[in-house]
Amino acid sequence: MRRSSFAEDDFYRFPFNWLVDVTDAGDLDARDLLLAHMYEGQVIFAEEQGEQIWFRNDERTHRRGLFTRQTFSKHKNALLHRRFLRKYQRPLRPPKTNAVAHRDLHQSIKYELAEWPLPTAWLYRPRGYLQNRWPVWLGHSDLGSRAVLVALLAALSPGSNPTQVTRRWQEILTFIASHFTHSASTGAKPLSLAKLRKGVQELQALGVVTEETSAPLRYTLHLVRFADAPIWSRPMLAEACQLDGGREEQWLTLLGDLMTHCCEPVTRLQTVWHTLRHYRTSPYLIDQTDLDDLRTYMQQQREQGILLHHDQVLAGFVQMCALQQPRLCSSLFELPVATTALARQTVAATPIQMPTSNAHAVAATQLWIQCVRTGGLTAAEAQQVLGHTRLIIWQENTGQAPVAVPLICRAPTPLHIDYGYSVPANDLHKQINYDQPVEVWLRCDQPDARLRLHCRFRLWLAK
Repeated sequence: MRRSSFAEDDFYRFPFNWLVDVTDAGDLDARDLLLAHMYEGQVIFAEEQGEQIWFRNDERTHRRGLFTRQTFSKHKNALLHRRFLRKYQRPLRPPKTNAVAHRDLHQSIKYELAEWPLPTAWLYRPRGYLQNRWPVWLGHSDLGSRAVLVALLAALSPGSNPTQVTRRWQEILTFIASHFTHSASTGAKPLSLAKLRKGVQELQALGVVTEETSAPLRYTLHLVRFADAPIWSRPMLAEACQLDGGREEQWLTLLGDLMTHCCEPVTRLQTVWHTLRHYRTSPYLIDQTDLDDLRTYMQQQREQGILLHHDQVLAGFVQMCALQQPRLCSSLFELPVATTALARQTVAATPIQMPTSNAHAVAATQLWIQCVRTGGLTAAEAQQVLGHTRLIIWQENTGQAPVAVPLICRAPTPLHIDYGYSVPANDLHKQINYDQPVEVWLRCDQPDARLRLHCRFRLWLAK
């Protein structure tokens, strides 16, 4: 297999001695930022706004700021104090030299490295790591993922493959133990094995590191991933959030999309999932159309340069939908696919009730169905079973004859089996009392105990 050529312009050099006494994630990020802007021993922020641009959200690329001005200033001043850096002293303008040219040449130079030329021991860091603001994706809780990343990059050299690098876990631990030294004066704490393992898992969830399947505890860093936002791995997301990767594919995809859109760090993955899980009971996030509408909403925000956190995005989307077309959902109830099955109560052991007592306020009623397959039942088999299934809504009112309303159930498609589907139930509007409980009967000519239906009534209210 032909290797790409190693281009040093795609990397910046990070001296090993700059790893000494790194106190936290912000400290390492500050050193990265300074060294990435180092040219011939001088730190030059050539952008119009200088280093300020790194403290702000970038609306053009939809990226968050690396850190606050105060964080950068604190760690930069510590480097000045420890004589890694010194402030640049602008030289006097020589006689017969253009003043404007002299000013333009030196105004962008902020600092100088105290040791130049660099010592011979350094590692290569990809420029895309900072340009695409990967430290934001790593979060700021601890150094674990960053230390593992540094250890992997330490194996990269001009003679190696510039697209990926592989190291054994023990080599990673040995490198970190020997280079991330700590002193009591800095307040830094040694990196624990638990934090380093957590760091590897975070890098795997971000899709930038994979474990070799043929050789456990060997990890490969894919440098090409730094060229863009993370590629959230669905299997890793499923493992981190304890989800079924097959049945929950649509939610795992949405979780990755939400993490990318909001630039949420991997350290907040569980928080984002818990919020998203809460919204799964919302009448505005039930079917694939709803999820597609949410993605359209996020794309519109991106085009407008709006960068919000995940809870703000979800709350804003639901509020927008509620203004356009209010909806309500009943509590969840379950039906086994048997020859005859009856649901009288919800999973919370309460009577099945419509979410509003006023049928006149309802524009449309649906029965939303999510298929739950077990025992290796395939989508095609489930489709065959549901093609021979009938549903009847039953209601008994005091002093009146019972009411039975059959629903028209068309055979679901394979996508419906995977992602859920709705059955029209508008016939209920004039035939049942929405302020009284109902029962749901299921009859099936080809029952299968491996299939269960999770159901809810969804109501579209008149505006």
